[in-house]
Amino acid sequence: ELAPLAGGGVASLPKSRYESISLYLANCAGCQKKYCDLDAPVDAVSVGMLTEAGIDITLARHVGHLFVRDPLVIHQDRLHLDDAVDTEHFENLQSTNWQTVRWKPPPKRTSSCGPHIGWRVEFRSMEVQLTDFENAAFTVFIALVSRVILAFDLNLYIPLSKVDENMRRAHARSAHRTQTFWFRKHMGAPAAGTVGDPDEYEEMTVEEILTGKGEYFPGLMPLVRAYLEAIGCDPETGEKVGEYMELIRLRATGELKTAAEWMRARMMAHPEYKADSEVSAGMAYDLLRACSEVSEGRQSAPDLLGKHWVRPLKVEDAWYKPLTSAAGKQDYSALLARYVRQADPAEFKQAEPVLAGDPVAAK
Repeated sequence: ELAPLAGGGVASLPKSRYESISLYLANCAGCQKKYCDLDAPVDAVSVGMLTEAGIDITLARHVGHLFVRDPLVIHQDRLHLDDAVDTEHFENLQSTNWQTVRWKPPPKRTSSCGPHIGWRVEFRSMEVQLTDFENAAFTVFIALVSRVILAFDLNLYIPLSKVDENMRRAHARSAHRTQTFWFRKHMGAPAAGTVGDPDEYEEMTVEEILTGKGEYFPGLMPLVRAYLEAIGCDPETGEKVGEYMELIRLRATGELKTAAEWMRARMMAHPEYKADSEVSAGMAYDLLRACSEVSEGRQSAPDLLGKHWVRPLKVEDAWYKPLTSAAGKQDYSALLARYVRQADPAEFKQAEPVLAGDPVAAK
C-alpha cells in the first residue's frame, strides 16, 4: 500500500521547489537561532525518525524540509527498492528540490573498486552564459571563493530573510548595477578595538562585494588573489584567473554588459521592434543566430566580452569523422610497446623532431 501524500496533500508551503534555501546546515553556536529566521516547514515524521536514529536536529530538519514535498516523477519499476542499500528514493526527492544550494551525500559505489565520491555542496544559482570563456570565468571564480572560505575560515552567514530579499532584488532589470544587496561586514574576526556587532551586515553593491568596501571589508576578489599567492599559484594560471575575474569585475561595474543586457539591447535596436514589448519571429531568429555566432567565434561582442576573443570553432567534418584507423592489431601492439619502453626512464631517450623534407634528417 502506498503512503499518503505529504501533508495529507493539502499542506501550504511558503516557497516553490525552485527557490532559495530556507535552512542553513551550520552547526556553529547559535547559528540556527541567529540566521535561520524563515518559516521552513518540515515533515515531523521524518524529523522524529532521524533524531531517534542519532542524527542531529539541524541535519534532521534539513532532510525533513525536503520531505514536505512529494516526488514529481517515479517509475513503476522503481517503486519498491531496498532503501537500506539504495538511495534512489531519497535522491528522487532531493533532486526535484531545485534550490540555490544543494547538499549531496555520497552516492552508492557502482563497484568495489570504483572511485569514492565524498560529500558535496552544489552552488546552483548560476546561469549558463553564451561562451565557454564566460562559463569558465564564473565556474572558476565560485570554486576559488569556496576554497577561500575554507582556507581562511571565513564566515559569510547572514539571516536567510536577507538572502531572500537579495534574491528578490536580483530579479530587477540590471540589478547588478542598480541594486544593493545585504552582505556580511566582517567575514573574519574583527580587528582588535573594532566597535560594533561582529555579526553585522549591511547593503553593498555587487562591485563592493567583489572588490571591497572601506577598510573593514576586503572584497572577494582580493581574497582570491591572496589565496592564489598563498598556495604558490604558477604565473600562467594566475594570469588566466585574472582574466576571468576582470570579466566579472567589468560586468559588476557596468563597463561590460551582462548576457541579459546584451540581448535586450539587440532587441531594442532591431528594425522590427515597435516599442510594444512584443518579440516577432524575425527578432527571435536574429537573436538566436547572433547568440550562436558569438558562442562559436563567428561574431565579435566587445560590449559583452571586452578584449576577449572567442576562437572560432572548426566544425568541418565534425560529425562525419569516423573513429576508426587503418592500423591493424600488429601496428597497435608495436605502438604500445614503444610507449611502454618510453615510460621506463632507463630506456627512454628524447627523440629529436624530424621535419618533413629535411635532407639532413633523411640521411
